[in-house]
Amino acid sequence: MPASMVLHVKPTDHCPATKVDGGIAITSLGKILYKYMKDMQVPAPEQLIKNYTFSPLYLGERSPRVFNIDTKKGTLCWFRLSSLEEQVSSSLFNHLYQDIITNQIPTIKSKNMDFEVVRAIATPSSKHPWVNAVSLDSLISENNKDDDEALIDFVSSTLFVDNNTFMPLPIPKLVYENLGASWNRIVPQHRIDESIISEIANNVVIVLFKNLCTSIQSVSSETLRVGFVGKVRFRLISKDPQLLRYFNLLSDIAFYVGLGKDTNMGCGMVRRIPRSKWALQRDLLK
Repeated sequence: MPASMVLHVKPTDHCPATKVDGGIAITSLGKILYKYMKDMQVPAPEQLIKNYTFSPLYLGERSPRVFNIDTKKGTLCWFRLSSLEEQVSSSLFNHLYQDIITNQIPTIKSKNMDFEVVRAIATPSSKHPWVNAVSLDSLISENNKDDDEALIDFVSSTLFVDNNTFMPLPIPKLVYENLGASWNRIVPQHRIDESIISEIANNVVIVLFKNLCTSIQSVSSETLRVGFVGKVRFRLISKDPQLLRYFNLLSDIAFYVGLGKDTNMGCGMVRRIPRSKWALQRDLLK
């Protein structure tokens, strides 16, 4: 079951912004998820552990305001985990959620800081914009197969690797090749033919964009990733029904798999904005 959950946390001490990086995912939650998989005797946990995304640490309860200022002890913050992979999102998220609500994981530790766990949000009924859960069959069958446009909100620093070169731009070909590769890696039983992915990637154009700018994400104490954030409206110029179907499926899964490099260390957190909410994005509709 593709799923996304949010954890509310509070730093247990004064927290300089320079101490917060994507490494919290690897040093703490990554180890917890890996232990769950080992206990469950899941095959090849070393590979499955890569199939979840981890957001940056944000201030407040739901708005993605970047944690770029010194923060006092006890300040409410949040971050998000998501996955398209059944073993991770269904079994493991359930274990993590249960352990948190029963206070078996009172703190999350990183190399630099400790965070008190306040609550976990894992059900769509919470109405948190970054929480959802849906069956894989529903995701495949219920997407809008006729929509030839997708408005994607790139919230955390996103960058791609093209011919061994970092590319911090929403180039349509890289976006949809990346989504296609993620789908085929995580859901091989519903593999999309490479020729279809290639045709989609070569037939998507940018219609409009808003607030597109450079963003820097710390993924470790030694490494910074220079990417981009902003809203981008993509259009599939082909009217082929099969391409439209897969274009929409790939656009929808971006919410769960993220986009680009280092999605399990704070980069590439994105979501598709439904057409029903485009009225709130008037300058992207013209």
